Amino acid sequence: MDVKIKSIHLVAKWMWDCKGETCGICRQEYEAVCPTCRVPGDDCPILTSPCHHTFHLHCITRALEKEEGQPECPTCRAPWQI
Repeated sequence: MDVKIKSIHLVAKWMWDCKGETCGICRQEYEAVCPTCRVPGDDCPILTSPCHHTFHLHCITRALEKEEGQPECPTCRAPWQI
């Protein structure tokens, strides 16, 4: 008995490899975009701090620019290091 495949339809989904599902600053899902971006993907990466909190790159950058002195994690106030 021969089997012929006439057509195939593939579906794929990508996800960031990080804990949590939403940015701690903008509260948007990581698979969505931060308020700065229009399209999800590599242009809107996720950063994870040594304290294991994760944020959109643009969200944490804006938050750290407002800080005076030593940058801190907005969630737990641990020193922020990239």
